[in-house]
Amino acid sequence: MIQRPQSVYFAIASIFTLLLLYVNISFFSVSNGYAVSLNALGLTPSEAIEKLSLNIRTLSLTITTIISGFISLVALFLYKNRSLQIRLARITIVLLATIIAQSILLTEDVFNQLQTLGYEKTYYWGFAFPFISIALIVLALLGVKKDEALIKSMDRIR
Repeated sequence: MIQRPQSVYFAIASIFTLLLLYVNISFFSVSNGYAVSLNALGLTPSEAIEKLSLNIRTLSLTITTIISGFISLVALFLYKNRSLQIRLARITIVLLATIIAQSILLTEDVFNQLQTLGYEKTYYWGFAFPFISIALIVLALLGVKKDEALIKSMDRIR
């Protein structure tokens, strides 16, 4: 059933994860120069990246973000197969932890390249999205396990 609380948690976690494609994770600025921002799709604006000759590859972060969002969305519709839903939730948590690690590594890599030019880094609220998604997936996982325990207890009564 789609109206279960864990289904809502899966849906919101998927939305937060896929928003990483558009929301800034970190921002780099200098008082009199270009500002550069990082999201899951890469660095923007492109003209500043060309002038600063930044060499950053964000393809792995993009792919991990899309896969994580897609898996949590698929888990939403697998309410009849709770054991598979539990496995997919655990995989999603691992992928979200990978997104956090990749975000930190990419931010530090960009900052190391821009630090000599006087740039300062700032983490944006998009950096918190994977943490929020992990919390929502954990809540969904607890709900699915509660449903599983309820079904097992009903089988014992018969």
